[in-house]
Amino acid sequence: KRYSFHTNHFLGNGLKYIGEDEASDCSLTRYNQLIKLYENDGVRDIVSLLTNNSHSKFPICRKFVWFDSKNRNIGTVCTLVMNLKSKKMMISRGTPLKNGF
Repeated sequence: KRYSFHTNHFLGNGLKYIGEDEASDCSLTRYNQLIKLYENDGVRDIVSLLTNNSHSKFPICRKFVWFDSKNRNIGTVCTLVMNLKSKKMMISRGTPLKNGF
């Protein structure tokens, strides 16, 4: 299986990252964690990828945290998983680590 991942940064199909120079450190860290999980560790279940928190400071989907340097809270607004074949969708307000799907 191949997945298309979408964040507020365009990733393309197959985890090809476009626009690395625009990424914040935390986004790039989470992107690299997705690559590791998918390509090196063989994780293929999309929910397992999105709820992975093995990187404790920057999990894939993260709770809101205040960043002084950006003068705002930053975190996952919502998480959406679509199965186009079965026409089903799961959604979580914020991170599914906290709220589930």
